[in-house]
Amino acid sequence: MSFFKKKRIGIPFRREENILDSDIFLSAEDKAKFATSRKDMVDYMRRPFAKDAKFALFMDIVAVVLLIFAVRKVIENQGAPSTQVSAFALCSFLFAAAGSYYSLKSFKQGTARKSLSVITTIIGGVLFLLWFMIFILGITG
Repeated sequence: MSFFKKKRIGIPFRREENILDSDIFLSAEDKAKFATSRKDMVDYMRRPFAKDAKFALFMDIVAVVLLIFAVRKVIENQGAPSTQVSAFALCSFLFAAAGSYYSLKSFKQGTARKSLSVITTIIGGVLFLLWFMIFILGITG
């Protein structure tokens, strides 16, 4: 008799909606109408990246390229900065600041994926802080 388990009958079960209101009991016309009227529903499998995060990634890539050009020119000139190096540095700083701004702004876009926003926030923040520290060291030193 120990092989047979007793089943509990009468356990209360609470549903959020009535079973007759579910989609399986709707006609084909009602399903089509109901599916198109659900603007508030989110497809979690195919959520897009935030648009501002894509733009922030572009800004961060431009800032990194300008940083590489600036460092390369400083090495070629043996530490003597020229006007071209200053222009690359300033543009890289401004692109990094704009990338940080847009990546922080992308967190407000509701249903979009936030992984690209996090990556661009980290990259833009590191670049912005790097240039900020270089400018502070240049002013004080």
